[in-house]
Amino acid sequence: MYGNEPAKGWAMSGELNAPGGVNGGSKVVKLQANLIEEGSVTTQFNLNAQGPVNAVAEIVSSLHGNSIKRLVSVVDGASITTRGKTISVTVKDYTAPEVSAGMTYTVSIASTLGVRAGSKQPPLLFPLVYKTDSNGPLLPVVGVVGVPAAGKVFFPLPQDAGIIAVYINSSDVRDAGSPGALVRVFQDDGSGFLSISSYDLANKSDWVPLAPNVGAVIIENHLGIPILVNVFFGVDG
Repeated sequence: MYGNEPAKGWAMSGELNAPGGVNGGSKVVKLQANLIEEGSVTTQFNLNAQGPVNAVAEIVSSLHGNSIKRLVSVVDGASITTRGKTISVTVKDYTAPEVSAGMTYTVSIASTLGVRAGSKQPPLLFPLVYKTDSNGPLLPVVGVVGVPAAGKVFFPLPQDAGIIAVYINSSDVRDAGSPGALVRVFQDDGSGFLSISSYDLANKSDWVPLAPNVGAVIIENHLGIPILVNVFFGVDG
């Protein structure tokens, strides 16, 4: 409360330790708030780190006993709008050991009443893991992922996270001047065998909506050379 007015904003900051690894670190930065009445809340993030890290925020909004969860990567300028009567924001470190052998950094969270400004770019979630084939182990994402020549990589979609779109970028594909069908992206049911939707990476350079029931995004490389790709999931909010 500010004087006789109900609170319209909440803030919290704290330190995280990298590397948290695939399952996330034990240390968290957390913000919780109860609204006077149901409404829209925009949460913004600030990150102060002296090197590359991978922090992920879980935002849970509740209304009439029902909860909605979103996952977003914490980068400077990141923001997301959720709606409910209560809000809980928990940030954990998921940095891979290959990226950081040990680092302490600060994360700040600010939640205020109101709606996120309109933008073509949705809130982002960097994939947390990938695997090189349908039976391969899950590996932590370290930023750029290599796709071997005549090979494929699978990016499982986090469930209950609000993922609605995917953006895949590869300068190697553009530099190779590859004709269509040599690098393909599949939206899969998660089994590795049933394709729901597919397109040529050379012909796409924008956000692509995810079809219903997608469980994984698969990149198949039919070029004679390995390529590097960046993959970003778009989050509703």
